[in-house]
Amino acid sequence: SDGLFSITQSAYSAKSITSFGFTSPAATGVVDEVNKTVLVSVPFGTSITSLTPTITTSGNSTITPASGVAQNFTTYKDYTVKAQDNSTQTYRVTVSVAVGIRKA
Repeated sequence: SDGLFSITQSAYSAKSITSFGFTSPAATGVVDEVNKTVLVSVPFGTSITSLTPTITTSGNSTITPASGVAQNFTTYKDYTVKAQDNSTQTYRVTVSVAVGIRKA
């Protein structure tokens, strides 16, 4: 088999989230490729009703909802990555707020 074809073919079908996070507040998600999940913990006191993620995907794939579009993360959100060959992979993104103690 031609090695170049294999590399091109895998890039054509690539459909994974390689990074997921927020700039404000600064938070980086943990991507679990086995379970197709992303977990992001944000600082105590953060409102998660309108957070704007920065998302990177593999190859020339696209993601829906798009990177840079604010979402309400009070419940999980499913993100779908679409490869150039039109195959898709869904990731479940969960945002949690770190536990803290309010000072009186």
